[in-house]
Amino acid sequence: MQVTGWAAGALPGLALAGAGIVAAAACARPFTGPPGRAAGRAVAVAALVAVPCALLGVRPPALAIALVALTLLAVLPLSRTLWTGVLGVSLAVTVLTGIIVLPDPGGLARPGVPLARVVVRGGGPVVVVPHRPGWNIVGVDARTTAVGADRDHLTATEPVAGADGRWAAVLLPPGRGRLWVRTGRRTVSLTVDPGHGAPAAASTLGDAPECASAAVAALAAGRGGHFGTCPSAALRPEDAAGLRAVVAFVAARGVPAITVVADGSPRSQAALRVVRDAARAERMTVAARPRGDRPTFLVSGWAAAYTRLWDIARGRAPSQGSYLAPWLLASPLLTVPAGQLVPLRFTPEDPMPQRYEAALEHGYPGQSPTGTGYTAWLAALRVRPAGVVRLYAASTVQVPGPIGHDHGDGGPWLPGGTITEVAGPLADPA
Repeated sequence: MQVTGWAAGALPGLALAGAGIVAAAACARPFTGPPGRAAGRAVAVAALVAVPCALLGVRPPALAIALVALTLLAVLPLSRTLWTGVLGVSLAVTVLTGIIVLPDPGGLARPGVPLARVVVRGGGPVVVVPHRPGWNIVGVDARTTAVGADRDHLTATEPVAGADGRWAAVLLPPGRGRLWVRTGRRTVSLTVDPGHGAPAAASTLGDAPECASAAVAALAAGRGGHFGTCPSAALRPEDAAGLRAVVAFVAARGVPAITVVADGSPRSQAALRVVRDAARAERMTVAARPRGDRPTFLVSGWAAAYTRLWDIARGRAPSQGSYLAPWLLASPLLTVPAGQLVPLRFTPEDPMPQRYEAALEHGYPGQSPTGTGYTAWLAALRVRPAGVVRLYAASTVQVPGPIGHDHGDGGPWLPGGTITEVAGPLADPA
């Protein structure tokens, strides 16, 4: 029997609480003597609550069986001092084990606030965004093959271009319930509580990793409730200004034409209009077909950008380098050898990006910093981004000897590479 709704979170807690009361009475029996009438009734009620709740709500089953058996064995011989004490200690150990082992006792899941929880020891966090009724993005590590709200009907996870891990779209019903996660031969769960508010808007799987990065960053800032919509839903004014500045920079170098890569998201379509208008103002052509004598502007999401970058790197889409939108600062996109340049208002070595890295490492080890994540982290802290845009080159080519002052170790932003300032500050011509 699968328990869902509020019971999925309440039953394990009631089982452990009832068993804890029985364990306390059994452990105290050798020192206090037989319990009085009122105390005896309380212990009996606790056992009656603990047994069915454990059978219905505690996972894995072996832990539920142990909890039930020891509860019954500890209650029955309360008049026998020695055996009661031994069983009480055993039951107490089992209760403590349950508190540690249970995937997620519930209580921490808040409606409308993204989730990021580790449910398998040594694995990455399970990320649920936006954690509202309806379709939600679920991100897991590479070992997790299926997820879902119904243990008997899980959805297979799949990789997404330009991102680590695996991803799936899961339909979450309103109210508290459980999300099941299959890793290898194990199937475990965590409590979810999408609430009963407005349903989540459908999001494409290609935007899932970037959306999850922003959600985890907001959680790392301690303000997950301030996460709104996925970043692909709208173009930020700061990003539009950065794109205009890069178009002006390219035009000043005498480049007659550019190619633009976009997708169907609202942010990408808005960015495409910004680039076209800026190019028109600079009397520069936006060409439909890529050529080796014109650069490529990428204003799509991560998945489409990753595909085009590899087309450039392998010669399938000729290009004179590639200019990335600010939200495309993510290590899988920077490691492709396609001559990437990206406009940023910070460097990874600045104090605030360092704090963001530390917050991720402390709260969600293994999560890589990204441009989108840093923006979401600043927004959650209500810190305005810096005002100056500079152009940076990403490279995984190692230069022997010490790195100069205008070079930056990529660190977790670009493991094994460098992020180097090549121009700036850039002025927004608008």
